[in-house]
Amino acid sequence: MPYWAELWPSSQMLGEVLTQQDWPENHTALEIGCGVGLSGIVALSLGMRVIFSDYDATAVEFAARNAIANGYQNFETRPLDWRVPPDFQVPLILAADVIYEERSIEPLITFIRAVLAPGGVCLLSDPDRVTRGGFCYALKRANLKFKRQKMTAPGPEGRTVSGSVYHISLLS
Repeated sequence: MPYWAELWPSSQMLGEVLTQQDWPENHTALEIGCGVGLSGIVALSLGMRVIFSDYDATAVEFAARNAIANGYQNFETRPLDWRVPPDFQVPLILAADVIYEERSIEPLITFIRAVLAPGGVCLLSDPDRVTRGGFCYALKRANLKFKRQKMTAPGPEGRTVSGSVYHISLLS
């Protein structure tokens, strides 16, 4: 199964958090592990410019088609591997359900440190998987400031999924 093709509850949590804040017009958001692009589409609806990215090029293409189908054009796409951070920075990184494997945490932390612009924020949502403790420890060890916001979202078969959205920033 292509896991990117699932609409994960944590992406709904991230979309909800995005709508709870005021964002500057044309703010740039990089959605990593974009899957179907829900978080990026919410960002587009808030007037942002979005870069959809995923390791799987099919996911990136699908997210772009999804954005167009929803009437948005202010985006670009990039296949992207977290282990090789791009040579640019953005003020906002969006990531939903990307810490499902312990081995992904260190490359993700390195990516955030390299790509997050000074004064920017990474919003990362997770359904409180077992990797949460290791992730929080890695954030502290990397001197990244973070706050955890507890959330819920509708899940499969009518049940509610509990999770967290992390607001991550660089220490000044």
